[in-house]
Amino acid sequence: MTLQQITADDIAGWDSLQDIAASFEKRGLKPRDNLGDDNELVLQLDDDEFVVLVEAGPGETATEFKPDNQTQHTNLVATNDFENFTFLTRTLFSISRNINVASG
Repeated sequence: MTLQQITADDIAGWDSLQDIAASFEKRGLKPRDNLGDDNELVLQLDDDEFVVLVEAGPGETATEFKPDNQTQHTNLVATNDFENFTFLTRTLFSISRNINVASG
């Protein structure tokens, strides 16, 4: 499978964890349906490295979903009804639908 770029159009269409997972599959990540909680979708990057997609509930912030093990986990948290997306790793950064990126 040839890896493809995730585009702005992909991100603009993110309205569910499945939409996000489909974009990441273009980069070679594999869904692991048997892992994760009800509000999570787990994608496998490597043998022991995973990305967890999380849908935050009303009033929940992205920082409430810090990875359990930062050496092996990255969480992508969708907040505000899939209007904002935050990657939680050793370095925190966020994107929103207007594709602004902020480092923290």
